[in-house]
Amino acid sequence: MRTLVISFACLAVAFVLSAALVRAFTPASLVDKVTSVPKKTPEKSITIVLNVLPSVKSAFLPVFKEFEQETGIKVIPQKFIEDYDFEEKMNQWLIEKTDTPDVLFGHNGMRLQKMAQLGAVHPITKLWKKNNWYSKFREEQIEGSSYENNQYALPYSIYTWGLFYKRSITEKLGPVPENWHEFKEYCQQLKDIGVAPFPASMQQPYIASAWFEYFVLRMHGLEFFNQTMLGEVSYKDVKIQQVLIEWQDLINRGFYDTSYFHMRWEEYLPYFLRDKIGFVLMGTPLASRIFDEDIRQQVDFIAFPKINDIPKYETAPSNVFFIASNSKKIHYSEQFLEFVSQKEIQNTLSSFLHTSPARLDASPGKDKYAQQGIASINDARGLSPFFDRGAKPEFEREAVVSFAKFLITGDVKQLTAELESLRLAVYDKNILSKNH
Repeated sequence: MRTLVISFACLAVAFVLSAALVRAFTPASLVDKVTSVPKKTPEKSITIVLNVLPSVKSAFLPVFKEFEQETGIKVIPQKFIEDYDFEEKMNQWLIEKTDTPDVLFGHNGMRLQKMAQLGAVHPITKLWKKNNWYSKFREEQIEGSSYENNQYALPYSIYTWGLFYKRSITEKLGPVPENWHEFKEYCQQLKDIGVAPFPASMQQPYIASAWFEYFVLRMHGLEFFNQTMLGEVSYKDVKIQQVLIEWQDLINRGFYDTSYFHMRWEEYLPYFLRDKIGFVLMGTPLASRIFDEDIRQQVDFIAFPKINDIPKYETAPSNVFFIASNSKKIHYSEQFLEFVSQKEIQNTLSSFLHTSPARLDASPGKDKYAQQGIASINDARGLSPFFDRGAKPEFEREAVVSFAKFLITGDVKQLTAELESLRLAVYDKNILSKNH
């Protein structure tokens, strides 16, 4: 019996030694093929980040499903984030490269161009050429999606800003005037009957910047606004001072209700719907927060009133998709952008987002806010991208806070000093105006 045990032990030792010899004299690549466990094929998928608005899930989840059925590529929403938090998150994903999604929703203009400059966005010029997208989008969208002769994003929606109001207001005071002087008197009538003409809020200060933008567009036009966004105009300039003084008049007359100063627009919206607020200056996607169809029928939208006798210009932000440069699934991500570029897909998205399709040959569908918005856009002589997309990110992030504080203080001198100091600190000294 003992002899049998020894024999088995010898055989075991011999087997181990022979295996070691085989490994020692076998190429490493062959050993790996022999000894490695077959890996599971990676799932065909991409991750994506989207806006947090309630309408977004309703709009995109069916589109993701359709894309998966057509291509076999699954789209996984990684996060839903607030617009105002977007820049901070963008730095985390694209600069720090932490948990970076493959595809991100975003904004055209300076925000996108800054990321492209840093090498954080994958160029898609070949897709633009392959699909002839240059003929399918507005000039402003093409320019806003480019940096140094390369395209970096696909526009999927466009919308404009204006004044929302309830029909219950017009039933009391008559139609909303389109002339600025008459509009201000209309606001005075609202105040006299206990309705705040406008809310003032600090929580999303980009809304305050929309007031500045529309005053500039209505008083001095698009070219001057663009020069201001490029840092070429001093905030001490007489035209800027005219804007701030006109805006100050609304503040001094008590048209901005500061009771809402620490509320987000989603929080003061119910007060608007209950006729406590007369007008809300906002983009057409505001309608995504009005869930009751009967109430929605009572809410209308008009363009910002005319001030000076100049051509009409509108702010028209575009939302875009782009691909992170460090994505490991560039090809899948490019397929997704091509899918979303289709006219039928953009039409579908528009019907949920209360925006218009970015494509020129697409239709906004039956949504009345999208229809009113695109009519205003088509009627405009030119379009601005919105203040926080037209200005350098380092400038707009602080400037919008100064605008929001102005709704409380009405202090033109203080606002001028803050904006001019910031302009001098941020913009290239070589292009700065000498008028300071």
